[in-house]
Amino acid sequence: MGIFLPLYFQHIRGHSATTSGLLLLPLLIGMALGNRLTAATVLRSGHVKPVLLIGAGLLAAGTAPFMALRTTTPPALTSVLLLPIGLGAGPAMGGLAIATQNAVPSTDMGTATAGSALTKQIGGAVGLACAQSLIGHSGTAAPTATAIGPTVARSGGVAGLLALRALLLMRDIPIATAGKRPGAPTPPSPVPSKADRRA
Repeated sequence: MGIFLPLYFQHIRGHSATTSGLLLLPLLIGMALGNRLTAATVLRSGHVKPVLLIGAGLLAAGTAPFMALRTTTPPALTSVLLLPIGLGAGPAMGGLAIATQNAVPSTDMGTATAGSALTKQIGGAVGLACAQSLIGHSGTAAPTATAIGPTVARSGGVAGLLALRALLLMRDIPIATAGKRPGAPTPPSPVPSKADRRA
């Protein structure tokens, strides 16, 4: 999305680079908001899998309307459609990091975080190459709206569905909440019981 939609805004719609960046703001706002809400929800509930499932579903569903992207599509509508995509992509940023760091011992946390980041980079590179191939097979010398829109929809839909499939196979990882590690013993209550008070 962040690669192909600037091409659409600048080369097909004729907007400047500044306007193109402003039109992409809903995507970035959605990602930041989705990331923040994910962290707050996971740390409050202690479960990461449901939030990641919602994010993957939003990503798959949010890209579907781009199948209808045309040269005459209002830029404001295109920007509004980017918000749910950003909300869906947000959980993959912070949520996966939280899950990764809670799935391994503290001694392996750096290795696991680096491995997760590497996997995301490789997935992004492969996804970009596949999407670029789809645009290249559109039969035109330069990208068109009818090539960019379906490419965004297909690549985002496939990414969301693959993420859903992987998450459904994944076990839910217990997350530390309120400074307490999962499985840690519950501290004794500071309030004495009635029996203690009678003694």
